[in-house]
Amino acid sequence: MRTEKAVKGGGVYTVNGETQGGRVKTYNVPVFRIRTDTMDYEVEGRPDLSIDEELTFRTEKGRHQLYIFIQRGDKEKRYSVVTQEKR
Repeated sequence: MRTEKAVKGGGVYTVNGETQGGRVKTYNVPVFRIRTDTMDYEVEGRPDLSIDEELTFRTEKGRHQLYIFIQRGDKEKRYSVVTQEKR
């Protein structure tokens, strides 16, 4: 696990397109690494994982993002994939 800084925000625009104000917020996002025999995935969020825990998961490509769905019992939770690389 590691922590990344994320920035979220935007400007408030006037009629002529000039920025009149706005807000930017910086916050920490936990990133977890999930390792398989062939791939390593890094996911954002708080999946409450422990080291050497075996997972049941699937991947699904969204419009602009790859997601991992982790199965816990009869519930499934979605996490955004930050990076993926072959082993």
